[in-house]
Amino acid sequence: MRKETMTPRERWLAVLRREKPDRVPMDYWATAEASQNLMRHLGCSTMEEVYRRLHIDAVVSVGPRYVGPPPREGEDIWGVRYRNVQYGTGVYAEAETHPLQPYETVEEIEANYRWPSADWWDYSVIPEQVRNAGQRPIRGGGSEPFLQYCVLRGLEQAMMDLIEHPD
Repeated sequence: MRKETMTPRERWLAVLRREKPDRVPMDYWATAEASQNLMRHLGCSTMEEVYRRLHIDAVVSVGPRYVGPPPREGEDIWGVRYRNVQYGTGVYAEAETHPLQPYETVEEIEANYRWPSADWWDYSVIPEQVRNAGQRPIRGGGSEPFLQYCVLRGLEQAMMDLIEHPD
């Protein structure tokens, strides 16, 4: 492999600016079990070691700390319940309830659903998270807004919404 001349942050920024990076930036996402197996296979004791060894330009996620009212038992802040799904060599969480699924109009949702409030988070922790990111690229917020919509409405209903309400 050629000598790298950019940090992971510089590499991602070059791509976003439509400039040529020293190599294609790479990120890594996997289940906890897959990451543990990879660490064991490579003889690494931390994921940071894995990133260095495999030239992964892992992105650091920053975000506020939740300080709002405790969610109901077994639910997240959106009112979604998850169940663990075994897939043979591990487990992942899958939404099993979709709190916006039964509603047919925006008015029904507004009348019956409690949206999370921006005031439920402490944003003062973000600057320190950014400082601690080192030369890693930084990502704030979620990356899949339509996925959250599908979780809240249920996949089938979310797809039907696109057909029935294309506007």
